[in-house]
Amino acid sequence: MKSFLIVLFCLVTFPTNGTVNYPYYHLKRKDLNMKPAVFRRYIRPQLRSIVREYFHILKKLDPYQENLINLWSNVQKLNDLWVKWKLECPVATDDVCKSTLKEIYIESRKLDLLTLDFQRNNLGFKKKSNDSIDNVIKLSTSLDNIHNMNYKVLHIVEEAMMIRGTPYKSNALLNESLTSLLHEMLVNSELIMSSLLEKQFRPVFDLVWTSFIKKIDRNILFKGNEDFLVTHLGDLNMAWNTFHMKVSKSDLRLPKSQLQIVTIMHNRWNSVLKVLLRH
Repeated sequence: MKSFLIVLFCLVTFPTNGTVNYPYYHLKRKDLNMKPAVFRRYIRPQLRSIVREYFHILKKLDPYQENLINLWSNVQKLNDLWVKWKLECPVATDDVCKSTLKEIYIESRKLDLLTLDFQRNNLGFKKKSNDSIDNVIKLSTSLDNIHNMNYKVLHIVEEAMMIRGTPYKSNALLNESLTSLLHEMLVNSELIMSSLLEKQFRPVFDLVWTSFIKKIDRNILFKGNEDFLVTHLGDLNMAWNTFHMKVSKSDLRLPKSQLQIVTIMHNRWNSVLKVLLRH
């Protein structure tokens, strides 16, 4: 197998001052210690903790961020259920298909209530800067869009549940309209996830979300794809170290308690690299 160059800031030593050295490594895939047991027992739990700590920081920086994280999680689950439905229903019984449709409907109803509640109770303008007010207005518009798209999803699913297994069986769920709606809802939910953070924090947390956290969450934790970690290790490492450098060595002034969590995340990632490079 061809060797590949990983721009790998690999942890080699732990000096007493807390600094680390990051040389370049020219590696072959066979040089990485990616045994199934190592991945399952150590690497995956460490990565799961990193993802959880990312969300924890978002919540601590603004309490209302929890609502936006829950909204994204709900929309993501809707998309996962829809993928499940498309995979299983061409070969499954009507009972199985109806069960998954019911799950989609329940999640869609939860999302409906979540967006309404958040708009009514948590989008105030008191003691907010002009930037924050503008951001709240944009957030309200995005929530309206998600709510309206979800209403269409509810309508399609309700219709499918009513006529499933009858002579009037429809192809409404088999066209691209629902796929398109759910995907657009997911994109919107990701775009607003950090929208209540202070202006200087948003770009940094958005970047590490798209280039590191999201990729780990979906490809490695959700799908269990350990090969993704191997083939994307260099890009993931560069993305994480860029984030860590910006929040720890720039003028962002992340609160000390949250900066300590970033340090814990950094140590977890370095420990993953050490395990992968152990011979």
